[in-house]
Amino acid sequence: MKTKYIIITGAGGFVGSYFASHLLKKNYNLILIDNNKKSLNNLKKKLTLNSYLKPFYFVEDISKEKNVKKIFKFLKKKKRILQD
Repeated sequence: MKTKYIIITGAGGFVGSYFASHLLKKNYNLILIDNNKKSLNNLKKKLTLNSYLKPFYFVEDISKEKNVKKIFKFLKKKKRILQD
């Protein structure tokens, strides 16, 4: 069975961080994206304390196509996604 991931954009914000915390507690694999490095780092510290799962974190502005491609290229290389 293929491992499934949930992508949360705006993960460092109020709603995104709530969903990330909730889904991680339910043992979902997460890909967390935010364009605010400080917010995403704060979330990373919080989630690291509460779970053995290791989400992928990306500080990127996904309104730019090149940044989305960069994320997918990284994930494809790590074999976390198999198709574009």
